[in-house]
Formats: sequence, structure tokens, C-alpha cells
Amino acid sequence: KPPIYAPFRHGEVYQIALSAKKARKNLGWQPKIKLEKGIKNYLKITY
Repeated sequence: KPPIYAPFRHGEVYQIALSAKKARKNLGWQPKIKLEKGIKNYLKITY
């Protein structure tokens, strides 16, 4: 059964974007693999 979504409310965030900039700046963290490769690896393992 497909999910039923409520209408968007005024001021609600419709889209988001991810960035590692804050983690890099505040924690010194660096990703070990690129996002695209991580997604491909995940899909290969999962499907």
C-alpha cells in the first residue's frame, strides 16, 4: 500500500542537500570514498 502524504505546509523544507564541509571544518573528518562510489557499492551489495 503506497504511503499517504500530507500537503506541504508554508515554510516547510522541500529539498535538502548534503555537504561534508562542517564535519571537515569542525572535526577534521574526511570521507574515505566518494559518495557516488559508496552508493554503487551499497547497491551492489544490497541487490
